[in-house]
Amino acid sequence: SAVGGRALAVGRVAMFAAGSGLTPMLQLLRPIMGEWRRGAGPQVTLVFCNRREEDIIYRQDLERLAGEFGGARLRLRLLLSQPPGGASETWPGWAEAGAQGADIRRTDGRISDDILAEAIAGSGNGPPGAGLLALTCGPEGFDAAVVDGLSRFGVPADNLHVF
Repeated sequence: SAVGGRALAVGRVAMFAAGSGLTPMLQLLRPIMGEWRRGAGPQVTLVFCNRREEDIIYRQDLERLAGEFGGARLRLRLLLSQPPGGASETWPGWAEAGAQGADIRRTDGRISDDILAEAIAGSGNGPPGAGLLALTCGPEGFDAAVVDGLSRFGVPADNLHVF
């Protein structure tokens, strides 16, 4: 994989997108999906934040990809700052294992340390940022919150790219 003209050898990628900030993440997912189909490539956690449920662009496609590749390859995290009121069949809450082993979680709220920590959590005993590339694209305040939080968690600046 390559970002910003640099070849990357990472085991995990954490993508943080808000609204239309999903667009560059989708472009990066295409070559990664090719790697997955060849049995290689990093694990990706995509955290996608929106105001309302109807604002989630490409939702069906993202959930289908999460099902196709499963949690070992793609973990999907959907956040809403203005979730539907009351019970909702289309917004069933925080923890959900989707069809075919998909790792999809839906939650209410905004980007937070808990969300960031879960997104960058790796396996093993190494530091959270080890072998991780973190990418963010959204409004300025969103990107600043992601960068600040990841820095506090020890993700090196060289492993963080803001679009």
